[in-house]
Parts: sequence; structure tokens; C-alpha cells
Amino acid sequence: MNVIVYLPSGEIVSSHSCLPQIAPWCAEEGELWIEGEGGDLTHYVDLAGPTITPKADYTLAALPLPCTLTIEGIDYPVTEQPTFAFNYPGTYTIEVDAGPAYLAKSFDYVAN
Repeated sequence: MNVIVYLPSGEIVSSHSCLPQIAPWCAEEGELWIEGEGGDLTHYVDLAGPTITPKADYTLAALPLPCTLTIEGIDYPVTEQPTFAFNYPGTYTIEVDAGPAYLAKSFDYVAN
């Protein structure tokens, strides 16, 4: 059986192949487990089920809100769709973290 270990937020932290009687020992203190398949980069555990669910995709023009943008090592909490303006032309990498239900993504933004 395949076991997915996850946090109370729904974030998957590991997966294991083990016998059913060993499954409860796959999770450490503060972690939960569920039987199923899924990777930590592509899936999360929907706590309403709980069920293993694919993470949602998005674009830079339609970010999932709220989220955190990281630009040049600085975190910016975002609660509404931003517009981007930079003091100098160049290519800026914008990293997006919108929680366990969404893909963690990185975008290259070209400022003129």
C-alpha cells in the first residue's frame, strides 16, 4: 500500500510504500497520513475529504489570492492582483507561493 504523509495544512511531506499495519508509524508527531498516490510538488491533501488532489495551476496575470511573491529575495504578501513596475530595465524572477493547493511557480518578468 502507498501512504501519503501530510501536515494539517494539507501539504504533502512524504510518501511511503509499506504494509497496512505499518502505515500509522510512517507519520511523525504533528503529521497525518492517508492511503493513496501523489507527489509533494504536484498534489496536496484536500482536508474536506480528506482526498489527494492535484494542485491548481495559474498564470502571473491571474494569481491565486492570497499569495506571497518573492522578488530578489524579498517577500511581498499579496491580497489582490498586482501590477508590476521596476526602477530598472531587466529580467526579474518572480516566485509565487500560494499554499499547498497551488503549484509553486516561478515567472520571468521583463521590465523595460
